[in-house]
Amino acid sequence: MKRIKLLIIACIPAMLMSESASAQLSDRVNNPTTFKVGTRPVQGNLGVSIGVGRKDLEGWMDLGGDDTATSRKFENLPLITFKYYNADDFVLTLGLKADVSRKTFKGDVDPKLDANRISSKYTKTVESEYMLVPGFEKHFVTSNILDVYFAGRLPMGVVTDINIKNEDYENQNYTYSEHKRRSFVIGGDLSLGAQMFIADLPFALGIEGGIAGYSYLKNKTKHTESYSRNGISDSNEFFTVDGDDTKYSSLRSRTFELNSTYRFSLAYFFSK
Repeated sequence: MKRIKLLIIACIPAMLMSESASAQLSDRVNNPTTFKVGTRPVQGNLGVSIGVGRKDLEGWMDLGGDDTATSRKFENLPLITFKYYNADDFVLTLGLKADVSRKTFKGDVDPKLDANRISSKYTKTVESEYMLVPGFEKHFVTSNILDVYFAGRLPMGVVTDINIKNEDYENQNYTYSEHKRRSFVIGGDLSLGAQMFIADLPFALGIEGGIAGYSYLKNKTKHTESYSRNGISDSNEFFTVDGDDTKYSSLRSRTFELNSTYRFSLAYFFSK
């Protein structure tokens, strides 16, 4: 009799595990709790998401992305996204991204120590990207094990590249050059995503994939050059575009890109 009782007791955990496994293969039943600690967010909840996209990874890991100014800079998916659950299945989003790199050098040089007889030098390099991305998410039924949603976004921003190099030589000679590019970017992004909530915590890991298209307005570089040699001075101003060595006196340029994209994210949800 004792053996029978022990056998029955040993079988109970196995039956419970089997029941749990069966439930995992069927429709998901949400934890009934809601925020401040729970599983899926509901109407009125807020969230913040940190994500990285394809071009971010290419830049950080040097995965062989194109190094032109156009493709190097703008990443249409934001790094930080704020979310507001307007309904249990509809989310309003606002993404932000800022990326700035600035280098400045200024100093005096002894002409005797320089082959080009430079007496002073000034160099400035600026690469910046500012982006605002309003959008929405439409979530599917909450009985799915993963939180699956469709997202639409409208990325817009400004990309700037500035390169200034001024060199003064002995005998009052000089060479000054400035290359400046400022493009306005607007586009659209359609993605399908899924996020998995971590245990009973208000955190979720997500992945998205979709198609993104965006247009660069005024996508040109303005060059301003001036010099003085033995009392003779001159200056030039012209425009160029990536991949074309032609020096234009006036230029209108627009670039459009359409490609697939993906994104990984970590989100945190909370109540007001």
